[in-house]
Amino acid sequence: MNRFFFLFFMATAFLSCKNSEQEHKSNAIFSTKNDSVNIGAIHQNDTAYLSFTVYNPGSDTLKILNIGTECGCTVAEVSKKNIIPGDSALLSVTYSSTSDIGIIVKTIVVECNTTDPYHLLYLTADVKK
Repeated sequence: MNRFFFLFFMATAFLSCKNSEQEHKSNAIFSTKNDSVNIGAIHQNDTAYLSFTVYNPGSDTLKILNIGTECGCTVAEVSKKNIIPGDSALLSVTYSSTSDIGIIVKTIVVECNTTDPYHLLYLTADVKK
């Protein structure tokens, strides 16, 4: 069921890009050193905290328009929504392993005013009982 809502979110976001086409025409660039973070082994019901550093090596201000996650177990927020050229911001992620067991992959979708507006970031973990 969570996958359905995630796919619905992605389809809605994809289709709505025509409505915000003007917002996506810029020379801003979304960049991270890594697009995936492996938390490693954690116990069920534990909470993990991780972060991605988002860089803007472009010539226009990078605007973080929206951040989505595939389920309520993952929450993401950015330290600043407007990143000037040459600057960076911290995207903080909190993952709660309450209902997961085994190897998991969670996806974070960041919508920006870049040529390709959607950027995917991933976290992986091995959740133990």
